[in-house]
Amino acid sequence: HLYIRQPGAPIVVFSHGYHGIYCRDGYGMYRVTKKKDLNILMIDARAHGLSEGDITFGIRERQDFKSWIEYVINRFGNDQPILLAGVSMGAASALMSTALGLPDNVKGIVADCGYTKPSEILKQTIREMKLPTSVFYPILRLSARLYGGFDLEAGKAIDAVSSSQIPILFI
Repeated sequence: HLYIRQPGAPIVVFSHGYHGIYCRDGYGMYRVTKKKDLNILMIDARAHGLSEGDITFGIRERQDFKSWIEYVINRFGNDQPILLAGVSMGAASALMSTALGLPDNVKGIVADCGYTKPSEILKQTIREMKLPTSVFYPILRLSARLYGGFDLEAGKAIDAVSSSQIPILFI
């Protein structure tokens, strides 16, 4: 969902968290952009809302951020200022996307409650369920490889931002 309030003003590309939807998780960001006359592109991440696909905890979703950036550039031009924003998994995905070589018109990121790496958030969830991570995490990782075709160790927001030059506001 794209809301244009001020042509030429920055466009915030926003992604929600795990099992979220753009209109619930993005309401706060929507209100900020409305108050500041910013434009916003709010999306349903893969496997959420009206989007298809599988949840990969930011590993493939980071590529989706790059695709949304390309969409904005193709629609509004190479000099359109872009800000990335997300909550939880959306924030981690935005942070991980910095390792993909984003264009210079991405001016900043607002990361609300993002995690350092998918493996760590999943291990924390396993611990909160009072299950042994030494047993359940390897099973979960193998399942992701076999059935989802991705490795839970492949995406690390902490590594991506360590080499990024894009300003980041961590919340």
